[in-house]
Amino acid sequence: MSFDLFWYDYIRILISIFSVLTIPGWALLTITDYWRNWATLQRWCVAIGLSIAFYPILFYWSRTLFPSLQIGPNKNMTILLVAGSWTAWRLRHDWKSHFKFDKLEWFAILVFIGTLFTRYWIAYTHPFPAWSDSLHHTLLTQLTGNSGQLPYTLEPYAPTPLDMYHLGLYALTGTIQQLAAVPAHTALLWMAQTLNGLCTIGVYLVLDRKAGRVGAITGAAVVGLWSHMPAWYVNWGRFTQVASQAILLIAWIIIWEALEKWRDTSNPLFKKFWVVFLAGAMNAAVFLLHFRVFGLYLPLFFITVLVIFFKKEINQRRMGVIRCCLFICIISIILVLPNLYQALITHIEQSNRLITFILNSEAGPDFSYYRFNLHSIPQLAAKPFLLATTILGSSILLVKKNTLGLIIIVWSVIMVGLGNLYLLNLPYISFTNIGAVLIMFYLPIGLILGITAMYLYRFGIKYLPPERLSQMWLIVIIGFGIMGANKRISGLEVEDHRYFVSNVDLKAMNWIQENTSVDSTFGITTYLWVQSFPHGLDGGYWIPYFTHRSTNTNTMLTPLEIGNFYIDILEKSQATYSAQTNANNISKLLAFDIDYLYDSTAVTQAKQKR
Repeated sequence: MSFDLFWYDYIRILISIFSVLTIPGWALLTITDYWRNWATLQRWCVAIGLSIAFYPILFYWSRTLFPSLQIGPNKNMTILLVAGSWTAWRLRHDWKSHFKFDKLEWFAILVFIGTLFTRYWIAYTHPFPAWSDSLHHTLLTQLTGNSGQLPYTLEPYAPTPLDMYHLGLYALTGTIQQLAAVPAHTALLWMAQTLNGLCTIGVYLVLDRKAGRVGAITGAAVVGLWSHMPAWYVNWGRFTQVASQAILLIAWIIIWEALEKWRDTSNPLFKKFWVVFLAGAMNAAVFLLHFRVFGLYLPLFFITVLVIFFKKEINQRRMGVIRCCLFICIISIILVLPNLYQALITHIEQSNRLITFILNSEAGPDFSYYRFNLHSIPQLAAKPFLLATTILGSSILLVKKNTLGLIIIVWSVIMVGLGNLYLLNLPYISFTNIGAVLIMFYLPIGLILGITAMYLYRFGIKYLPPERLSQMWLIVIIGFGIMGANKRISGLEVEDHRYFVSNVDLKAMNWIQENTSVDSTFGITTYLWVQSFPHGLDGGYWIPYFTHRSTNTNTMLTPLEIGNFYIDILEKSQATYSAQTNANNISKLLAFDIDYLYDSTAVTQAKQKR
């Protein structure tokens, strides 16, 4: 079993990703010439955001309306060819204007490329996705890529229902698996790392539109090169979250623009409704890519609606703001209907089970999933220097009463509150924990520091010519950017113990395929996360993907089943965990139909000898 990639494989992967993440979005931008509302580099940012949103909506709705339809490589190629041809025809007289970037835009592009390089370098040096979530991400990518549909369950790997799980990412990774003709884990890792790097473009777009270009470049550099988040996500396999976060700010700015310009009488009605439709589609995609990220994004949406509604300049247009907001909400709800209803029903059922368990438990509720210590903030949010700088910047924005800054600060405070909803002891609304909030704080940090940079820049031009000050500022960004990029690619921030699969494991997988029956079950090195989420700690965890055999842990999605299968997995994992801590308990594994043990110690020793 070999998964070696050659230089032409990487070229094919990158061309496929570039095509998927630009062509559909540009086609949508050209339908009403909406691209004219944006500066040159802004258009590319919006086109990428729309392309990311396009695939989850396409796959969810095709599954709903045409259950037998399979979107295979030929259909995906056709979509790109039709969208590309439409775009080329619509832009036949204007195409040159989309490549006329000014000096600062070229510098922003350099920041984007540098950020993507740091993400791709890790994908190149660590070709198998890390930690526990990556297994089910890979299996779902494979199921989607092979069938051309989003799956309803994790079968044949497990009977786990997926009604309560966000599948939007796999519309993207499954498409890349098909177009690039690469294994599922490769398509997943390279697309996820691309989305990770593209988290910079939303920060740039917002700041370039609402603050200034120097601040936009600064914010992008903070997120892409200086902050250890979201680059660190690769160690955890937090791929669905980063996918949703990649378009969150793009969705926000499109909605903001739609709300402000809804009453512009110079625009035909169709053009205004098209912008509202795109805003609703972006909203829906944030949800379809990750439910909890959408829950954290909603306050930002409604804060913006209130700010625009009470703006003095639009006193005569408030009904227009209300209508626009209503239309966006209706479109958003319609586009998520294939997933929304069943997800809500399943969430209510699981909450009811949890309440029943709490009421019948003498030990009381287990809050270990929600609680985080203060000392985890530098690890999960930002390093001390960046945190201190952000606090200082926030103070400046509060004193200056900067509207954009105040929105971001209020949003951040609300997110912290949402991360602590568990304190109310209401399972129905406790949808996330403070850890999930802190790891996306890089977005408000980038925005706050970008706005602060603009204040410093405007103060500086009182004493220095703007051109000279810009050059000095960019030199500083280059210096810090190089240092940050070095940290991202040097391996110092790569947690090697989270990367389970090695070449030695691949040899073991070959042996398993050749010498064991398909219905065999393997006991693997097991870790019990909050006692109810078992997962592996070495290459044996990936046995289902490589060999189609079963393990005692299955995947991190197993608790979604909450039935006999989950109970069986939990009992097997508890027994396996007991056996690995006490050799006298190994014989008890026979009662759980475990046929083989995957010797992680031998694999570890082999790794150390390499």
